[in-house]
Formats: sequence, C-alpha cells, structure tokens
Amino acid sequence: MNYFKTLIISIFTVSCALPAAAQFANSGNNAASSATPRRTVTISPYDRVSVSYVNTKLANDAKGADDVSLNGVGIDYIHGFSLSKSFPLYLETGVKATLSFFSREDCMRANMWDEDADDKDYKTTFQTLSAAIPVNLAYKFTLTNGEVSIVPYLGLNFKLNLMANGKQVYDPEHGDKKTDKFDMFDKKDMGDDKDNCFKRFQMGWHIGAGLNYRQLYIGLSYGTDFMELCKKVNTSTFSVNVGYNF
Repeated sequence: MNYFKTLIISIFTVSCALPAAAQFANSGNNAASSATPRRTVTISPYDRVSVSYVNTKLANDAKGADDVSLNGVGIDYIHGFSLSKSFPLYLETGVKATLSFFSREDCMRANMWDEDADDKDYKTTFQTLSAAIPVNLAYKFTLTNGEVSIVPYLGLNFKLNLMANGKQVYDPEHGDKKTDKFDMFDKKDMGDDKDNCFKRFQMGWHIGAGLNYRQLYIGLSYGTDFMELCKKVNTSTFSVNVGYNF
C-alpha cells in the first residue's frame, strides 16, 4: 500500500510542477526576446542505448532472514515518443535486460548440538537474468545553447524473470567438496514449498533523471516492485546508466 501512496504522490507532484516550469520557461523567453532572438527548442522523438550498473536488494521480511544484495549489469534501449509539438513531454518505452550476481561465504557447524564437531565452510552463489519493459512519462528541460538537457521521469515497469540458478559448495576441512545446484523457479529444488519459488512476472514503479550533453547520456534511477519476488521477499533496484542518444 505504501508503494501506491508514493506513486500517487509522485505523479501528483510531477503533474503540478510541469505546467509551472513550462510557464516559467516561456515567460523567460518572452522577457529575453527584446534583447536576443528566441531560441527554438526542437520537439522530436529520440532513441537511446545504454549500459548500466544495477544493484538489486531482496528484502526478506521472514523472521530471522537476511536481506540479499545483488550486483549486476544491464543493457537498455529506450524510445521517446513526443506527446506534443510545442511541449517537451514524452512517453518513453523500450526494453532492459539485466544480469545480476550474488556470492556469499559462510561457516556452519556440521552438528549444531555437538560443540566439538568440525565447522563446515560453504559458499553460496547464484545468478539472475530478467527483461523489463518500462513505460515512463518524461519531461525535457533544455539548458544553455540546446546542447545540455535534464530529463526527469516517472513510470512503471513490467518485468519477466527469465533465470535464477545457483549452487552451494561445501568445503569441510577434511573430506571432498560437495556441490548442490538449484533452480529458484523449481519447487523441488526449493524444498517442495511453492512459497519459496521465485515468480516469473513482477510489476513495479521507478523514478529517475537523466542528463544529456549532445549525444551523451548519464542517468540515475530507483524503484521497487509492487509484486513480491516470492513470499515475504520484496525487491528494490538502483541503477546508474551511461548511454548514447540518436
């Protein structure tokens, strides 16, 4: 419920701010027109490709469970549709593919009831692959001589989780290593409990802003999902993008 409240407040804030900003920009142009020629801002569609660093947090609300942080890389394609011939308001959509990684080493007693039992060292790793379709409302503030612009945006994303594979390697001090592989979509691998399995589809929201200098793009974004990844596990994502506009 808090996610929906945040989304509604953000949409309301952006909706109120955009007309005021546009009016201010227009009044500034009118005041300067007597001294200098009015600069014409080109309103046209755009495309962008970018690579990104992505940090995904899996927040586990189960009692005694730890949160998990994954680092990853993304490849994005965005197309901006112009919604007006005179107002720099855009509808953005495209696709974003993200590959994320997790790794952790732990130490666990082989027999929890026996204080003299040897500890077992084990390492857990897993990788996830997802593809998301964002739908954003964006506004372009053009600065200086038209070579620099700032584009804040707010939107929804529809994410398909394609892969979530991992393995756990046990390395006792004496003895052979043992490797257990698991698929987080497979009920069998997740202890025959459907609630532990990852969901294939999620929907969420995000907010962000980008800085354009000529064709170069640098952006930041943050968002969370409305739908749990699995029972009591919610996800949030922070990303940094570097791209090229054409």
